[in-house]
Amino acid sequence: MLPIHHPLTVANQWATLDFVSGGRAILAVGLGRAHHYRDFQVPVAQRVRRFREEVELIKALWTEDKVTYRGQIFQVENVKLATRPVRKPHPPLWMGVGHPDAVRRAAALADGWMGSGGSSIAEFKASVPILKQALEAAGRDPTKFPVSKRVFMAVDERPAVARRELERWFTEVRN
Repeated sequence: MLPIHHPLTVANQWATLDFVSGGRAILAVGLGRAHHYRDFQVPVAQRVRRFREEVELIKALWTEDKVTYRGQIFQVENVKLATRPVRKPHPPLWMGVGHPDAVRRAAALADGWMGSGGSSIAEFKASVPILKQALEAAGRDPTKFPVSKRVFMAVDERPAVARRELERWFTEVRN
């Protein structure tokens, strides 16, 4: 749900987490669902443009001493993060996406890919060749690009409560 957050905040938070974790942070991002935009009062229009600019700006903030950025949505002038990430060139940025266009976007912008939250095994399987082709087209080695299928679990001392939470996820949240 990257587009509902400001990139300066995300860059700072994750640089700090990377610093305090000794370089073990991984930022995983996606576009989110329509209700996230409504709930956080962020326009859904230009969400892909917003997403792309945020990824560009976050990476610049992590890797450059001072950043001036002039996008359609975000503009900053001589901004410097107080805390720098430990990992070089920057913490890995993974994308959790499922739409074919988004999978191609992940191949171009991300350091790793995971299937969209709640995607079926068939949907995940159909996305892998799209990702591989897009990585090759971008001159990136598919064998060196991490891929992970997200797993959802619910933990509770009472099995019925955990089961209800999983059922809620796959019926209410996922759709």
